[in-house]
Amino acid sequence: MILTALLLAIVLIAPQSVKAQSPVPMLFTGTASLDGKLVASGTVITVYTARGFKVGSATTGASGQAANAWTTTIFDTSLEDQTLYFYITLSSGTILPASDQKQVTAVYDAEGGRGRATVTIDVQTPTAKPTPTPTPIPTAARLTLPEAPSSFQAISDGAKGMLLTWRDAATNEDGYELWRWDVMIGWKLVGVPAPNAVSYADSGLSVGVTYYYYIGAYNSLGYSDFVLASATTPAPTLQMPSGVRVDVSGTAARLSWRDDTTSEDGYELWRWNERAGWTYLGGLAANSSSYADSGLTPGAIYWYYLASYSGTTYSAWAEISAEIPAQAPAATTTTRTAN
Repeated sequence: MILTALLLAIVLIAPQSVKAQSPVPMLFTGTASLDGKLVASGTVITVYTARGFKVGSATTGASGQAANAWTTTIFDTSLEDQTLYFYITLSSGTILPASDQKQVTAVYDAEGGRGRATVTIDVQTPTAKPTPTPTPIPTAARLTLPEAPSSFQAISDGAKGMLLTWRDAATNEDGYELWRWDVMIGWKLVGVPAPNAVSYADSGLSVGVTYYYYIGAYNSLGYSDFVLASATTPAPTLQMPSGVRVDVSGTAARLSWRDDTTSEDGYELWRWNERAGWTYLGGLAANSSSYADSGLTPGAIYWYYLASYSGTTYSAWAEISAEIPAQAPAATTTTRTAN
């Protein structure tokens, strides 16, 4: 039910010889009505100053008074400087808030040394006393696993390098771990990109090989899911060594050739002899163009096979033979070139 305005009349009676700065008891009396009807006996009247101090209270119908009458004595040192708030507490416990009350100031009339004032308060529709909303206490964010990177891809640079890119989806990572797998080496941790990184360059790869990359974000709590990307370095264009020749001097043979390939990992050289069979002379470094073989058997014939390689891919094999003289003078040199 919507309550209409009502009038609460209060008469202020000050004792004789009121001094402005003296603590003087002041008697407040009045009657109370609500919604045009007298309030019930036992209704509480409470008085507060503007500073929030309770300075008086009364109960209607107390001390032999009429059911809606009340009386209270207030002590204060300077009520003439105070604003008073009058609250009526209903039997349900509802309190009329100050916003629904007209602010009232005690007024003194110096005539005859007595103070008198009539205080009128408009009491509006009772509303619940406002409950203060507590200010939320900030709490530390709970740490969670980081989000996995997305849009991960591997792009060959056309030679022996790979560019890895991804989208940084995490906001709480301490960094990333990047792993690589290939059929020749297996698993290898190739990098630990910093937080918020979005790319990584991998180099020194073999051509014609498929590489698989796995990347995940991590923090102190653990790892995100790992995501996969793969790419294949382009197959090499390997040229068979050309211009191969062999110079024999005594029991030594020196091979030389033109390094026509630009993408080799190196050269592989084998030797064959009727008595000794196959002998692996070793893997020669990339861009090599000569090799010296010594300690050969006089009167023997040796066959040499040379090819460039990259990863597991080989060029065609170049072939050349060298005949070691049975009793050739040490200063004699015999030269032979491949067909």
